[in-house]
Amino acid sequence: MAWLPKHWKLIFAEGIILLLGGGIITIGTSTGMIENRINFEGELGNNFSTKTWYPFPPLKLNEGDEATFHFDMRPNSSHVIWSLYLYITNSTGHSVETKVRTSAIGGAARTIKIPFAAPYTDIYPIRAYATSTPPNSLQIYPSLSILKNGPNAMMLTFGVVLLAVGAILMAVSLLKKSKKV
Repeated sequence: MAWLPKHWKLIFAEGIILLLGGGIITIGTSTGMIENRINFEGELGNNFSTKTWYPFPPLKLNEGDEATFHFDMRPNSSHVIWSLYLYITNSTGHSVETKVRTSAIGGAARTIKIPFAAPYTDIYPIRAYATSTPPNSLQIYPSLSILKNGPNAMMLTFGVVLLAVGAILMAVSLLKKSKKV
């Protein structure tokens, strides 16, 4: 700690920077400017004629959380006709929402975006059913993006820690400065 009196200005400046950074992160997270978003890939559907599968694990969503399902549909040729059914159920097995998408004429590759807002807090199993003609002519790459309603707890904690470290550095540097004078 003998070096501290010589560098109290540097430590004070670092404390201000950490205090400002922590404040920006904390305020941004608390007000929703920093989103609480989760993204992950689902289970691939590859070369089939008919397939029923659970592309994502059951989702624990709170009321108002917004999930956006993305399905990258890639037919093996331009003559493929396909359909995709997405079944969203609640924890009791009752249907909450069903979405249907089909190929356009010509069967070109297409990315499907299906939005879903959770009507209430629950666990939602997601089941998909897809068909394609001719058989074994379609590949599906699912992904999911969830925008949570509340603040991101990890970012909020990080911001508060930066605030605390910045305040401690400023206090220590001012204490060492006052002892020097």
